[in-house]
Amino acid sequence: GACGLLTGIYLVDSMLASGTVGRGMVVATDADPEPGVSEGFAFPALGGAVLLSADASRPGFTAFRFATFPEVAELFQSAVNWRENGSGGRNVLSLEIAGDYADRALECAESTARELAATERLDLGEVECLIATASVPGFAGELGRRLGLSGERVASPPDRLAAGHTAALAAALESRRLAAGCTTLFVSAGSGLTVVAALYRA
Repeated sequence: GACGLLTGIYLVDSMLASGTVGRGMVVATDADPEPGVSEGFAFPALGGAVLLSADASRPGFTAFRFATFPEVAELFQSAVNWRENGSGGRNVLSLEIAGDYADRALECAESTARELAATERLDLGEVECLIATASVPGFAGELGRRLGLSGERVASPPDRLAAGHTAALAAALESRRLAAGCTTLFVSAGSGLTVVAALYRA
């Protein structure tokens, strides 16, 4: 789902920290499994990968926070259902995203990001780059506004990929080089409603 890439980074980061591996790659992709048959699959075909390695000269990912908001789980749902037709039937993937999903995702993402900042004693004014996705165009910019970050500090996927799902974070990351000493806040929101926030120090 939309939080898959950050969750994968969390798992690889744990293995790097323990010395279990020296390098790790997280790969994410989205593609309509049955174009013309699936219902509500509006995500662009997109793939991305992030390569991670241990580097004693820089902190890297220093903190993660996971939060789930089951009270709004119905706002983003997917299911595979059997549909009868003239030749027997077939399984059909359907996705439903409620009209107020974007607003609630922003609320949940903001609270999770602020909780992470409070736990890490981070002044959000110190964040030099925000990379945020939630399968909703304009999500990163609006989250940045809520957190008090100016537009130039926000990295977003290109417009044509703004509605990207699992791999959107990789597309946004590609649009911004993380300079040495830069403090970056990653935030992803998706079905569940689930939010993952991570702090990265280059």
